[in-house]
Order: sequence, then structure tokens, then C-alpha cells
Amino acid sequence: MSNELLTKEQKDDGEIVEKIVELKTPAQSKAEAIAAVTMTAYARASELKLTAEEDKALGEDFPDEAFRSGAGGDEKLIYIEHAFLRDRFNNVLGRGAWSLVKRREWTEEKGTAVIVYAEVMLCVRGCYVAEAVGEMAYYPANNRTTYADAMEGAKTSAFRR
Repeated sequence: MSNELLTKEQKDDGEIVEKIVELKTPAQSKAEAIAAVTMTAYARASELKLTAEEDKALGEDFPDEAFRSGAGGDEKLIYIEHAFLRDRFNNVLGRGAWSLVKRREWTEEKGTAVIVYAEVMLCVRGCYVAEAVGEMAYYPANNRTTYADAMEGAKTSAFRR
């Protein structure tokens, strides 16, 4: 199977010209789209404008129920639950005004576990804000979680960072 397609295009003057178009796999298209978003977001890194109200609301304290113990597997460490972070962003910035862009993922085997990593970029209104790497352990023998669960958990871990 060829990765090229012969197409015909009509110019403004009516002339028909043949053109060869390179076909891309979904993975290639996704990689190019992520690269384009990343370049644009980085170029706008210091241009994010927040209203005084948005700035204040983003900095508000979280309620006690937002905190959980066990960050990084250590019961002494606390973290803010993902749902509270997501809701804060949605309520203050609006749905669709921010996104987590997973730029890269990889795994590492450690004993019976597979550590799933996700490099994630936070964009708000098209501007780069931050990036982090999150991770989550996946145990293939554990029927209660899947690789997809671990990938989403790794993304969430990056968001919390």
C-alpha cells in the first residue's frame, strides 16, 4: 500500500492539475498536531491574561475535603484530589479554556509492575503555563486496573504537580 494519493484540483482559471498528496497515519497526524500546539503555546508562554477575579479565585484555599493523604505512596504526604483541581479550572476559567496536552508517554518495568509515565503540558487559553511528568504503577496481574487506568492516573499525577 502506498502512502501517497493522486488527487485532482481545479485552479481559479479552470485548469485541472494533478497533485500527489502524502497520506499520514493517525499517529503521524497526532504527533504533528501536538508539535504545532506546543510551538504555539510556548510562543505565547508569558501572554496569558487573567482578570483580577480569575487570579483571586485560582489562588483561593481549597476546602479540607480536597486533600488526601498518601502522595507518592507516603501516608505522611498530602495531595489535592484531581476533581477539585479540574473543577477549580472549569469554574474559574471555563470549560474548554484550558487543556492538558499529553506530549509523550513511556513505560518502565519494575518487578511485577509497569510504571507508566506521562509528560503533560498545561495550556490555558492557548498559552503554555506549565509541564510535568506524572507516573502510576500498573500491575498486569491486577484485574481491577487496566493500562488505560494507569495512563489516565499518570496524566492526573502530572496535573497535580
